[in-house]
Amino acid sequence: MNEMIIGNTWFEHHPRRLWTWLSNDDETKNQIDYILIDKRFRNGMININTLPGADCNSDHNLLMSKIKIKLKSTSKAVKNLKLNLKLLKTNTAIKEQYTVEVKNRFTGLEEIQEVEQRWVKLKDALTQSATETVTTMKTTGKRKWMTEEILELMEKRRLAKTYKVRHKEINKEIKRKCDQAKEKWLNEQCEEIKTELYKEPKAIYKRIQEITGRKASSKTGCIKSKDGSIIMEKDKKLERWSEYISELFDDDRNEDLTFQDIPEGPETMREEVENTIKNMKTGKATGPDKISTEMMQALEGIELDAITKMLNTIYNTGEIPKEMLQSIFIVLPKKTRSDRV
Repeated sequence: MNEMIIGNTWFEHHPRRLWTWLSNDDETKNQIDYILIDKRFRNGMININTLPGADCNSDHNLLMSKIKIKLKSTSKAVKNLKLNLKLLKTNTAIKEQYTVEVKNRFTGLEEIQEVEQRWVKLKDALTQSATETVTTMKTTGKRKWMTEEILELMEKRRLAKTYKVRHKEINKEIKRKCDQAKEKWLNEQCEEIKTELYKEPKAIYKRIQEITGRKASSKTGCIKSKDGSIIMEKDKKLERWSEYISELFDDDRNEDLTFQDIPEGPETMREEVENTIKNMKTGKATGPDKISTEMMQALEGIELDAITKMLNTIYNTGEIPKEMLQSIFIVLPKKTRSDRV
């Protein structure tokens, strides 16, 4: 009824490892103690047996079970789909569709007086329009040399699992194809390294890392407090970083400076905003607002006018949206002298 199994009956042991109770006549031995486990967890049970030599002052033997537990996280990680933002430059149709979506969402932006609300509407207009119009990037396999032919053979192998001879033949074919594809890919990479040797020396290291499978480690390990002691706890590390950054950006000269003391200057022109956006580097990670350079560079006309007006409002009023005041710090481990050698 409860879909449980009796673990004692799953393992073959000598009779002295099976009986659990000895009667008063010192001859009759029975198995009357059991360990039950849910059917779905039966593979986690490694062994169950009695220990007749255990001194437990009882007519029952000690019954012991060895169980291997595999814990799984109940909360599923949310996948962040990466947009193929290069299409905003290369695909004219997608760019036009994106600008139309942004223009429609910019309706009523001028009527909003509060800077924070205007910023939220502008940010949502850009990010939501990109999500609806730009396709996500195709995820590639773990192995860059993997081919469609090999993947099709793997699917055939999966379907032929019940046919041992056929399964074995396909498995051999897959191994042979994998060796050929890997060798071909390595040769192509080596040839590209040769051609890039004099053109782009920096690109060579990236190619070598792709071939060898090495990845740069961003782990910083432990950090030190002001007195030089090593901090290992996570909370104390965060406190130390907060303290360090506060001291780094602390400027005593501007303590008493207020917004009214700052001299007024000419308003920012649209041409300045357009030129700045044009010169921004692409392919960079986004900040907390999730707005990328590619999204900004695809804008034109009314959208740029709206952004210019909002920037001037921020400059004139001194009200800065909360997300613009947020920064993401990435800790880079400093190489010691021994590492450099």
